[in-house]
Amino acid sequence: MSSLLLAKSIDERKLISVISLIGIAIGFYAFGYLFQYAIHLQYPPDAWMHTVYGFTNPRILNHAQNCLIPLLALLPMVSKDKLPLIQILSWIPLIVMYFFLFLSESRGITLSLLVSGIAGYFCFKEPMKQLIRIHGRALIVGLFLYVVLIWLIPYVLEHGFNGFRPLTDTLKTYDRLELWSTAWALTVQNPLFGVGPQQFILSTGKGPGSPHNMVFQWLSEWGVVATLCLITALLWGGISFLIGLRKRLDKKQLTQQATYVQISALWACCSAVLHAQISGVLITPMSQLMMVLVVGYCLHAHNKESVETGARVSDYSVVARTVSGLWVSLLILLSMSFFIIFYGEFIQGGYPISIPFEPMAPRFWQNGAFQLNWSL
Repeated sequence: MSSLLLAKSIDERKLISVISLIGIAIGFYAFGYLFQYAIHLQYPPDAWMHTVYGFTNPRILNHAQNCLIPLLALLPMVSKDKLPLIQILSWIPLIVMYFFLFLSESRGITLSLLVSGIAGYFCFKEPMKQLIRIHGRALIVGLFLYVVLIWLIPYVLEHGFNGFRPLTDTLKTYDRLELWSTAWALTVQNPLFGVGPQQFILSTGKGPGSPHNMVFQWLSEWGVVATLCLITALLWGGISFLIGLRKRLDKKQLTQQATYVQISALWACCSAVLHAQISGVLITPMSQLMMVLVVGYCLHAHNKESVETGARVSDYSVVARTVSGLWVSLLILLSMSFFIIFYGEFIQGGYPISIPFEPMAPRFWQNGAFQLNWSL
């Protein structure tokens, strides 16, 4: 619903303005990180989670990088005609993101960006060449900074190589098959409505708070019906945008800037979806905010070009009003249900704010440890 509201107002210019603002914030964060690094030259393994300071878990930043990295490449492109200083500064956010990608050693984000980038190249060869050049240069500089700051300087100062995890730890990961098996077992036991939002962690004991796969998470927590609706909407929206973008490019309806923005937005969405198959991307608030922004823009770009005739506009308006009415009715119904369910537990003070065996449960939220078991 937030994406639908955003789709009415955002365009290429506004999206680039938002990304520029985010880029400025990343620049200040990078300065703060370097300040912290100048004080703490050694990052021992037991302090690894705090190397990307300000985040309880580096994966929270990784999940947002799915959308940030493709979009931040737009800043060097739109600053070509600006002052030389602005041109140099426009590269900093993208370089910083690649630096933190190496620092956090995220295999999932690297793989998802690479696969979606290759797919994008086969669909849009000429525009993607320029984008890949920018990403390649930023990646090389980010890798150089990582080697110097995290490997070389600590080694010269005789701190060893404690700035990064050993190779054996890097290759280790959660046993996804076990998590997916647990999620599937919950789905079989509760096929229609699932076990309830954020309840997967209660079935795994002390451990990961999600199945690390968005489809299995929807199946186990929301049920088969909701999952089919979500997957249908996801595929329909993605394929429609891809076909529409191809048509707009073939008819030369887009400016060069709009072309790069729309391709980068599609790259961001594909990367997030791919990463969500092996990690908890969709349950992280920071990545959710980025996806609302990117999906909202994609809806705006698609609807703007798809509405061609007055009759079609009229038909679209009727459909839009009908869908809006259904959304409002559903929202009212869910709000009433929420109030009824939680009145005794939340308002009267009996609502648990955490799970005893997991202080961060549900993994990225303060509240949510309620149990609605729809066993059939």
